[in-house]
Amino acid sequence: MTTLKYHTVTILLVIFAAWACSAYSQQSAYPSKPIRILVPLIPGGLTDLMSRVIAQKLTDTWGQPTIVDNRPGASGQIASDIVAKAAPDGHTLVTVSLAHAVNASIYPKLPYNTVHDFTPVSYLVDIPQLLFVHPKLKVNNVRNLIALAKSKPGELNFSSGGVGGSSHMAMELFRYTAGIDIQHIPYKGGVQATLELVANRVELNFGQASSSRFIKSGQLKVLGISSPKRIATMPDIPTIAESGLPEFESRAWYGILGPAKLPKLIHIKLHDEITRIVAGPDFGSKFANEAAVIGDMTSENFAKFILDEIQRYAAVVKAAKLTPG
Repeated sequence: MTTLKYHTVTILLVIFAAWACSAYSQQSAYPSKPIRILVPLIPGGLTDLMSRVIAQKLTDTWGQPTIVDNRPGASGQIASDIVAKAAPDGHTLVTVSLAHAVNASIYPKLPYNTVHDFTPVSYLVDIPQLLFVHPKLKVNNVRNLIALAKSKPGELNFSSGGVGGSSHMAMELFRYTAGIDIQHIPYKGGVQATLELVANRVELNFGQASSSRFIKSGQLKVLGISSPKRIATMPDIPTIAESGLPEFESRAWYGILGPAKLPKLIHIKLHDEITRIVAGPDFGSKFANEAAVIGDMTSENFAKFILDEIQRYAAVVKAAKLTPG
């Protein structure tokens, strides 16, 4: 080996070693200050509760405080914008849901790019939704409901927890797939939306498994579930896909994002630890009543999933003529 080549190789090895030491130091030093998890909703809901469980576990494991910071408003844009503009050092994260993907179609001018301004860190869970109707609506299955809606275009009303949320978009997808005309009445949260259905002020909605207590009392009737297959905790409830709409599937999903350009080693460290937390018994037991399905995605698959959700619901938003409300 010539002297020049020898010196070139030596320099390259020194540069690589310096980079490797710097990367290792960066990972081992993380977190070097409190971590903040932004939540785009008020305290008390599922997004908030999941974030708090994860925050406590991260605090216990890493010894740095992890703080949940509730920043409701603008359908999640406020919280997401803070993270999109934060330093990409792993100390600022946001818990998002389906609304994050839907906003890309509803709002023509978001203060951030839904895809390029974030690093998908961890997919947490998805929660199947139940198609509820009031018992006074004389239907016993999904096919009956579709036939009734087609015979009375525009006369049936459905409730949701707000424009662009999981329950709203599940019904818009149902309406779009079935080719029916039903009217949307949004409320401030899923609990209120369900109570309005129980009170018979609307005829139907999509709700979560925790509302199934109203079935036992005879206050609601369930026609189907939005998941692609039946779930073990409610095996007698048919999927909507097997009830006449074979292409139908809707998830109320949750995940954690960081800013774009998150360093790879920090990204991996966050993903691995959050995945471990979500797979643990403490996390799953807290959301058993919601029939939560624990996520099992790599960060790369989560990124693709978000893009797919954006594209899938873009057609639904356009057909429903949804606008910021």
